[in-house]
Parts: sequence; C-alpha cells; structure tokens
Amino acid sequence: MGGIKYGEPGLVYVITQPVHLAHKIGISGQGAWSRRRKNHLREGWLLFRTLNRATVDDAIAVEQAVLRHLREVLLLPPYLTNEFMPYWGAGETVSADGISLISLWGLTLQQARSLAAKQLSSP
Repeated sequence: MGGIKYGEPGLVYVITQPVHLAHKIGISGQGAWSRRRKNHLREGWLLFRTLNRATVDDAIAVEQAVLRHLREVLLLPPYLTNEFMPYWGAGETVSADGISLISLWGLTLQQARSLAAKQLSSP
C-alpha cells in the first residue's frame, strides 16, 4: 500500500472486473484515489461505489472486517492471483459467482456501521 498516508481522509471502494467475473474491495487515501482509480480502470475494473471514511485507518478497519466475513463466514477465498493484479490487491478479490456486487456493497456498509457503533460504545 505504497503512498498511503494513514492519518489522511480515506475511502473504501468496491470495483468489479466483468472479464474475469471478479469483485474487489479496496482502500485508498482520498488524495491518492484518482491515480489508484486510473490504474484499476486501465486493467478493466469498473467502479461500483465508494464510501468516505474519516481516516485511512478507518477505511482499513472496514476493509479488513469485510474480508474476514468473506473468508471466515462465507468461506469465499481470494479469487484472482497476482498475475491479474499488477497494482496489488489479489487478496481482496472474490468471485462474482460467490457474492453479488450489491451484496458485497451491502456487507461493506454493514461492517462500516458495526465498526462505527463499536467506536461510539467504547470508553
């Protein structure tokens, strides 16, 4: 995750790759998002949605919660390999056959709400 400034505002994004039938959740600093998005577009990824977070750290927490749910609850393994992901992120991919794009986005929003509730209830 080169170039990420952890204290800066961040975002979580969900993208899809129709040729490989894959979806990906990812994070970026808002300042680096334009470059990151262009890299993904060059590789055939299409943007579905973004979710702004106060910091990159918050975005990472959401991404990791979603990935834990995908791997441990839904038992969906990483789908693409590094050869298909020249800008990193193969570990954050999932087969489109395993979860719909809308369901992945719904899971992202659910995990973001859950984490926000935990932060509010923490002393």
